[in-house]
Amino acid sequence: MVDILIGVNRAPLEKRAVDIRLREFESILKNELVFCNFGKVLEDEHYVIKNFNRYFLFGDFILFLLRRRKDIDNIHLYNGHTPVVILVFLLSCLLNRKMIYHYVEHRGSFESKGAYHRINNYLIDKVLQKLPIKFIVISHGLRELVDSKDWFYLPPIFSRIKSSDSVVKNQFIYIDGGGYTHNLELVINQFNLYVENGGSAQLVIISSDKIINHNSNYIRFLSDVPYESLLEELRSSRLSIVVLNDTLKDKYRFPNKIGESLINNVPVLTQTIGDIYGLVGDKEGVLFCEQQSMHEMMLSLEDKEIIIDEEIIKIFENKTYYQDLNNWLLE
Repeated sequence: MVDILIGVNRAPLEKRAVDIRLREFESILKNELVFCNFGKVLEDEHYVIKNFNRYFLFGDFILFLLRRRKDIDNIHLYNGHTPVVILVFLLSCLLNRKMIYHYVEHRGSFESKGAYHRINNYLIDKVLQKLPIKFIVISHGLRELVDSKDWFYLPPIFSRIKSSDSVVKNQFIYIDGGGYTHNLELVINQFNLYVENGGSAQLVIISSDKIINHNSNYIRFLSDVPYESLLEELRSSRLSIVVLNDTLKDKYRFPNKIGESLINNVPVLTQTIGDIYGLVGDKEGVLFCEQQSMHEMMLSLEDKEIIIDEEIIKIFENKTYYQDLNNWLLE
């Protein structure tokens, strides 16, 4: 049996966070997962969708669904556009299959680019929840927005590494997904204060944004880093810095970088925003402080080694959710 997962345009496989989440989701499914998008059905290169309209599925894709109808258990949707949601919902009704919406971001917390986006964001966050469908939610904040009682909580998950040949260096790391210039400047300023007060570590910044006013003797800037090289830098670090702001966007989202760091045995420095504090509490492995106090927390780690609590690692390990997720999908 198979599950179908529908993305939009080049997603899945468009952005690193999306790619990783869907890859790990696939790894814990008992069913085969067939990825589909508006360009092609990835299982079969013959099924090419004509570039007719980026928001609708036509022709060969519909034929593909009908051809595999008897094999399909569930239809998953990883997409934030209302027309697509409506179409996939109708397709799921036509095929008499369950539709499962992957709710991973609060659309209303993003800056609206025009009338379409304002209307679309409202419909996704307010109206979508009324549909008789199932939800996989990435955070408890998003869970609170879902009216349906048929939901499954799935934070960012990863495969645990058995061992690493990386040598831990006296360095911190900040991985920026782009578009968070304020966070980037904050990290640089806090790290400069750390150095001025006697801190000895270096800071590795992986970002696509331009960096200004940084001390080149202590800060190493990398861009366009392949994922495996990024993991190598992460595993070589004593601490991973993740900045969370007191905004709707950060309340509802769950950055991959938190779980990605912890599953690789790298402690995290962050804020008590969103899900992370409620999940880990006072267990060792995640350090919480106000943004303007991060340099003080860095200084407190000069001669200290942090051993991440095993219970924290299990929260982000994919196999933790294997049995419960597959049982839920069968309900």
